[in-house]
Amino acid sequence: MKEWVENVGREGEILGEGALYNALGVLFALGLLRDHPAAAIAVIIILAMGDGLATFMGSSYGRHKLPWNESKTFEGTVGFAAGAMGAFMVLPTVGTLAIVLLSSIIESLPLKVNDNIVLPVAASLMYYLVL
Repeated sequence: MKEWVENVGREGEILGEGALYNALGVLFALGLLRDHPAAAIAVIIILAMGDGLATFMGSSYGRHKLPWNESKTFEGTVGFAAGAMGAFMVLPTVGTLAIVLLSSIIESLPLKVNDNIVLPVAASLMYYLVL
């Protein structure tokens, strides 16, 4: 199990740090959007499917570095957007499309904070403002 966690972790990251941020982000979404369960589920899908597909596409097919963030690729960003579109199945609104697009942009930025916490907080706040 430790080897698997080490393989999915980021270089320089404390073991399990991403999973902890992920869990905190999900808890934030569930708390803020407790009156809107479909939106909370959509945020979880954006994080899980978007981030997962971004990692897969970026590491497997990523050839074109983003000019504003050379640690990420165009292919990974497209993968994020494609995976995050799963949220549209739960909450098919124009707001969801906008949140997926904005989340894709946020995910591509060279942030100093782990995106596993930034993405669900940002998406939750966007849904909160839209609903």
